[in-house]
Amino acid sequence: MLYEERYRPRFHFSAPKGWLNDPNGAVWYKGEYHLFYQYHPDDIFWGPMHWGHAVSRDLVHWENLPIALYPDENGTIFSGTVVIDENDQTGFFDGGEGMVAFYTGHIDRPGQHPIEHQCIAYSKDCGRTWEKYSGNPIISAPDTPDAYDFRDPKVFWHEESKRWVMFLGGGFYRVYSSPNLINWTLESESLFFEEYPDIFQTEVEESGEKKWVLNAAGFKYYIGSFDGKRFIREEGPYTSDYTNGCQATLTFNNVPDGRTLAIAWMRDGSRGPTYPWRNNMTVVRQFSLKRMSDGTHRLIQRPVTEFEALKDEGWTEKDLIVPAGENPLQGVKGAQLQIDADIVPSADSKEIRLSFLGDDRQHTDLVFDYVNKMIFVDTTASAAPVWRNLQTSMDSNYFFSEKAIVIKGACYQVPMTNCSEIKLKALIDHSAIEIFLDDGLVSCTFCVYPDEGARGVSLLSDAEMLVKRLNANRIKTIW
Repeated sequence: MLYEERYRPRFHFSAPKGWLNDPNGAVWYKGEYHLFYQYHPDDIFWGPMHWGHAVSRDLVHWENLPIALYPDENGTIFSGTVVIDENDQTGFFDGGEGMVAFYTGHIDRPGQHPIEHQCIAYSKDCGRTWEKYSGNPIISAPDTPDAYDFRDPKVFWHEESKRWVMFLGGGFYRVYSSPNLINWTLESESLFFEEYPDIFQTEVEESGEKKWVLNAAGFKYYIGSFDGKRFIREEGPYTSDYTNGCQATLTFNNVPDGRTLAIAWMRDGSRGPTYPWRNNMTVVRQFSLKRMSDGTHRLIQRPVTEFEALKDEGWTEKDLIVPAGENPLQGVKGAQLQIDADIVPSADSKEIRLSFLGDDRQHTDLVFDYVNKMIFVDTTASAAPVWRNLQTSMDSNYFFSEKAIVIKGACYQVPMTNCSEIKLKALIDHSAIEIFLDDGLVSCTFCVYPDEGARGVSLLSDAEMLVKRLNANRIKTIW
C-alpha cells in the first residue's frame, strides 16, 4: 500500500513511513543525487531525529535507502550538509575521496537550554554506510547567552579564499572557515537571526553575472556579496514563498553542470490526516536571479527541467477567446496534474479564478483580483471543516479590505507582479500543491486535504479573456 495511500503525493518525495522535515546533505556524487532528511522513523510526529536517506539519478525518481545516521551520546541528529572531500583533506579516505556529513548534535536538558554542537561523519562507499568521527564534536557553542541555538551547518568550498566555509544558524548567523573540514575558525557573526541558513552563488539571467544569496530557513532571502568571511547584504529581505508552506530550503552541493538546484520541506502544521507518513518535500527546483526594472534582483524558482519527463497524456488549447463564465477546463479532472497557462484578461475584468481539487462543496482557489491588484490563494473550502485551518491557513494571513472584498477566510495575499498577463504553472499532487507565477518570480507552496471525489478543475473569468496557452497534463507517479 506504500505510496498509494489517500493523500500520499505520487511525484513529491516522502519517507515510506514516519515523520519527515528538513532536507539535509543534498549533494551529487558519482552519478547520484543524495537527499538526506530529518526523520523520526517510529512515529508520524516529530521526535528523536535521525537522518533518512534517498538517492536519485534524475532528480525525479527516488530510491529509499537505510537510515544514514542514528542518535548517539552527542545527541539526536539535527540538520546539516554533505560535501565531497576530493583530496582527502580530512585524512579519512586513505588518499582517496569520500563523503563528509556535517550535522548538529542536539541534547535536551530538562529545565535548561539544550546543548547544540557540530559533529561530522564520513562514508567511503557512496553514502551506504557512515562512520562518526571519533573527535566529535568538532565545534562547541561559544560561551555566550545566545549560543544554545547553535545549529544547522551549511558547509561548502569557497573557491576565492581556497577554504571550506560553514554557516551556522539557530540564533545569530555565524561564519567559520577551515582548511581541512576538521579544524574551524570563527570568522564573523552577523545580525541575521534565523535557523537553517543556506548560502549559494547563482546567475543573473539577463547578464550572466553571479551574486550571492543567503536564504534564511526558506522564509526570506537576502542578496549580496561574500568574501569567505562575511556576508554583506545589498538587497532584501525578500519573501521566498508566499503561502508559508515551504521551509528549510537547501541547495545541492557539487552539482556537475553548475546549475543551482534546491529542495525544501512542505510543512502542513503536523496535523494533516496522513498515515503511515507525515510531510513531504517539494519537487526539485532550479534557481536563478532576475534583474528587475528598478535595478534590484529577485530569486526565480522553477521546477527542474527533468520534471518534464513525468508529463503524461494531456489537453492543450491555444489562442482561445473564452466568454465570461465559461470554463475551458470543464473536462479536466485529476489529483496528479500539471497546469500551464498564459492568460490575458480583458480591460474590464475584475476577477479571474482558477480552482482545482474541486467538487460542489470543496475547492482550492487561485484568485486574480484586478480591483485590488492582488492575488489570493484561498483555502477556505479546500477540505472538510475538520481538516481546514492547518498551518497553511493562518489567521495572520487573512485579508480584509476597506472595500469588503468577497474573498475572506483562509486566504494568502500574493503580489500581482504582472497585471497585463497571467503566466502560471501549477503542480497538483493529491495533497501537495506548488504554484509558480510570472515565470518563477512568485512561488506558493502548501498542502490541502480534500475528499476523495474532489478532482475537478475550472478557470473562470467575470469578463472575456484571451487564453494564449492552456495545457493540462497528467503526471506519472515516481514510485
